[in-house]
Amino acid sequence: MKKIAIATFKVLSVLAIGSIFTELANAATVGISSYDITNTQLSGFGSWQHEYNGTININSNGTYNYSDGSGTLNDNIIGTDINNTHLFFKSDKPTIATFLNQESTIANIKLFSFGPTPNGIPGNIDTVDITINGITQTFSTIGFEPEGIPPNNINGKVNELIDFSNSIFANVVTDKVTFSNFQTSGNFPEFYSISEIVFEQAATSVPEPLGVVSIAVAGVMGLCMKRKHKAF
Repeated sequence: MKKIAIATFKVLSVLAIGSIFTELANAATVGISSYDITNTQLSGFGSWQHEYNGTININSNGTYNYSDGSGTLNDNIIGTDINNTHLFFKSDKPTIATFLNQESTIANIKLFSFGPTPNGIPGNIDTVDITINGITQTFSTIGFEPEGIPPNNINGKVNELIDFSNSIFANVVTDKVTFSNFQTSGNFPEFYSISEIVFEQAATSVPEPLGVVSIAVAGVMGLCMKRKHKAF
């Protein structure tokens, strides 16, 4: 009887494994092919530096529009100081339209600045409006630091996370995301900074190939039947 119990347990174990889906452990990112900005200041504003290789046109109010290009915000480099981070002036009311490499379901967005730093501007974005497919929702940001990096000693955490879970965009597929109406706080509330924008895709489940599971189950079932026959 002991042999029967052991064999039956093995069958149940394999059946359980066959029903488990392989979860993507690490969030996959989706790249930004290009981005546009309306109402921004040029590189050099406030002695901060950034790059942009697209078309730049001046507005009547002295701000600039960037279009059809790439630069600091999507160069896959997280800034280290004011020499590689885009500085924004809140009163200009900038908007940032990002165009993704592919249609994706977004889990969250990370707005990196730089740090640790005594500078009082990184990390002061409180809320931002996100527009996808013509629909806009306001998000409160969550401050974060990469693992092992100490917090900024003025604003606390110098990067912002925008979490799409439990939002109207939780399961929406898109290839364009627009940021606007940035609201800030801190010692310099008229300014905010971004050195890199990172989109993380929602995790998907992938089933194990049916053939492999079926063969494993069939093999153990056969073993179980054989052991039953011998036991009796």
